[in-house]
Amino acid sequence: MKIETIKEGGFTRLIMDGRFDASWCDHLRSVLDETIRRGEHHLQLDLAEVHYLSSAGIRLLLKTYKQLKAIQGTFQIVNPSENTANVLRLAGLDALLADSSTKNSASQSKVIAKHESTSAIFEIHGHDVPPVKVTAHDGEPKTFSAPAFLIGVGAIGRDATDNAHRLGELLAIGGNVAYQPTDGAKQPDYMVTHGALKADAQIISGIAASALPAGLTRFETHADDGVIGLLELAETILCIAKSNAAIVVAMTETAGLIGAALRQSLAATDSDEHLQFPAIRDWLSFSADRIHRDSTTLLVGVVAKPGTPIESQLRPLDADGKTLGHFHAAAFPYHPLQKGEIDLAATINAAFEDRSIQAVLHLLADHRPLVGAGESQFYRGACWYAPANF
Repeated sequence: MKIETIKEGGFTRLIMDGRFDASWCDHLRSVLDETIRRGEHHLQLDLAEVHYLSSAGIRLLLKTYKQLKAIQGTFQIVNPSENTANVLRLAGLDALLADSSTKNSASQSKVIAKHESTSAIFEIHGHDVPPVKVTAHDGEPKTFSAPAFLIGVGAIGRDATDNAHRLGELLAIGGNVAYQPTDGAKQPDYMVTHGALKADAQIISGIAASALPAGLTRFETHADDGVIGLLELAETILCIAKSNAAIVVAMTETAGLIGAALRQSLAATDSDEHLQFPAIRDWLSFSADRIHRDSTTLLVGVVAKPGTPIESQLRPLDADGKTLGHFHAAAFPYHPLQKGEIDLAATINAAFEDRSIQAVLHLLADHRPLVGAGESQFYRGACWYAPANF
């Protein structure tokens, strides 16, 4: 089978030549997945030279159609051969067949401004973003009921005694909580608010914000295979927020994460010896290279310039310490993001309800020459932000 790709009238068209049977489905699936990962969500499949279509092919077409429809994209069959068109009609899949008048009718939300960084273009939706109150906590366990925004070391459980042996990396946003237990469980745990059932979280150290961020910017890297690092992303958000400190919530299509997670609960120690080498190796697991490549990632964090009241909770994102941050990430299996203006709560809720969480990490920036692991990198995403006040 031959597959040629062209761009035409707002669509990406894949022109196929050969039998569309089970033996070629994996090849086409890889081409479709790679095209969607590049952020192209309006696809046409030209089947003029395809004269056989099996059930395996039909299943792939239907799966791709449903996937793109769910994110407001489009997937259409154009110029089908007579036999292919008959198979699709008999299978009840006429909706996949495009007529000659089909246009790219994807709704475009209003972009009020654009900002270009070194690696990406940011489209800004809306303006006059209100600031959000941000506080730091460090000490006795504190419980937050269905928190709007929370990152730190904590757990989900009945009380402080119940949580003590499982305290790990935690993030919470809009009543959804996820954390990495340190009681030997390999799978992250999570809780979602449902009606009267509130997803409470308890932390011993971390940062909380009183409300969700209201600003939205979408970013896309310049090249199909381009990436933007965590530092550049965080500094650009500060610039867009026009503030020396901001909270950030983002859903990203991710090239890879650099981070760490606790191996043991901090309740097991009352000193800082665990932070010293070599003991730190028993307390923290580090990613020596980028992990969770090509995932969809939820980022929750704070970025600031030096001098804020919560500086004890922040760490340098750059080699010079001029930009500080504290970011946690929850990695999910890859799922393309709908383009344009999207709702924060709906997007986050869908991620928690529809997909399993692969890991919860505290993101690191390791800029040591030669031996440093680097930083997390992203292809594209949606960032909600707000200036922070204290």
